[in-house]
Amino acid sequence: MVPSSNGSPGTAWSLSLGCDCLGEIRYLDAVLSDESGTPQTITNAICMHEEDYGILWKHWNFRYAGAPEVRRSRRFVVSAIHTIGNYEYGFFWYLYLDGTIQFESKLTGIVQTRAIAPGTTPEFGTLVAPQLDAPNHQHMFNMRLDLEIDGPDNTVLEVDAVGLPMGPGNEHGNAIVARKTPITNERDARRACSPRRRATWPGAPSSPATTCGSPATTRRSCTRRATTRTSTPVTASAPGSGRNATSSTPTSCSGTRSAPRTCRDRRTGRSCRASTSGSR
Repeated sequence: MVPSSNGSPGTAWSLSLGCDCLGEIRYLDAVLSDESGTPQTITNAICMHEEDYGILWKHWNFRYAGAPEVRRSRRFVVSAIHTIGNYEYGFFWYLYLDGTIQFESKLTGIVQTRAIAPGTTPEFGTLVAPQLDAPNHQHMFNMRLDLEIDGPDNTVLEVDAVGLPMGPGNEHGNAIVARKTPITNERDARRACSPRRRATWPGAPSSPATTCGSPATTRRSCTRRATTRTSTPVTASAPGSGRNATSSTPTSCSGTRSAPRTCRDRRTGRSCRASTSGSR
């Protein structure tokens, strides 16, 4: 992990306990060169700590045991924060007990703005104050991981979870297969994460296979995975249920703010009770 950006050591700042990092902390200094090539030491530029991450595994073997077993998950966090102009970039690497390595970038700071003429409505931004526009833009981060899994000889496979069409051998339309495609060159390895695909990219080493006959693998995937779609007809009442990520159903409500309202689904005609006393 190299805490630098734009070649300037002034972009990486020292981290402080209780604000940037919590818990039992270990810090690493970073030595970076400035614009003239002079080495500069950034004290506590990298923070390392562990944190609880919920349940890792749980199971109740109810036939033989009177209570379930559970294991907590912890992750090892390596982080650094950089200031570039009006932005702060927090780079976080997470190492989990199940072997997962995850990267997260946290963008904070203040928005970039520009002045506009009085009465102008920005076409390519958001008006945040009179005559002040925050332009639309994007941030891109690229990471390169040099993996050597059980040696230098590895093969990258793309594994798609695919729902098969209904037919002989799949009369109910619920059959799913793992379709494997070897990635043999960098041009073919270019992929875009798609919410309609549930794909992973495991690296299969040429070392001895596991006891089940398959090679030991490591895999990478998009953070938000899609649900594999089968050929089973969807009968759920909600529109797009099981086929789309989100859907919206309009409702009409009657009543007052001090009394519970009666809401009715415009599509199905069903009614429900809604209270206005909670948060909105």
